[in-house]
Amino acid sequence: MGKRFVGLGAVLAAAAAIAASPAAAANIDCGPAGGIVTGTVTGSVTVGPGVTCVVAAAHVGGLVVQPGGALVMLQTTVDRSVQSNGAAWIVLAGSNTVKGSVQIVGTAAIPPGLSSNAICTTAVAGSLMLSGNTAPFLVGCAAGAGNTLGSALISGNTGAVTFQFNTVTGSGLCGGTITGSGNTYGRKLGCP
Repeated sequence: MGKRFVGLGAVLAAAAAIAASPAAAANIDCGPAGGIVTGTVTGSVTVGPGVTCVVAAAHVGGLVVQPGGALVMLQTTVDRSVQSNGAAWIVLAGSNTVKGSVQIVGTAAIPPGLSSNAICTTAVAGSLMLSGNTAPFLVGCAAGAGNTLGSALISGNTGAVTFQFNTVTGSGLCGGTITGSGNTYGRKLGCP
């Protein structure tokens, strides 16, 4: 039986309560106080070290870059990619669309009140790469809450990775200890 993402309902309810911003912004830096980003961002969103940033009900024309800090992304479209390097923690949930790739490297902690970082109900046109993370990850939260991925590369993580209920249209390449079930692949090597 697959793991469930405890607290997903509360996170999604919080996102539903956030109203979209009426005006478009060029670039947003979520720091030093953190914050909530909604509406249209024509440029990129940056999540700096030591802050928590919620990107919800947004359309980001550029990148979401996370060189530290904590990120919650809900019901958001990103025209380019999500790049996370050395983040505290990350949650991508609630019907996100990323038209590029998602790269998550070096995540060291888990979100408060949760048992792992999570990627749920997110469509990634390019590849999902998880590498060098010491914190646990849940990729695909439950039946009906998996992800659609162009490809998946999961290797070099010391934190446990559960990969379940995902559709990978291209190749899945996995190394290390990865558990899970209910995935479909175009082609796979070492993935559950």
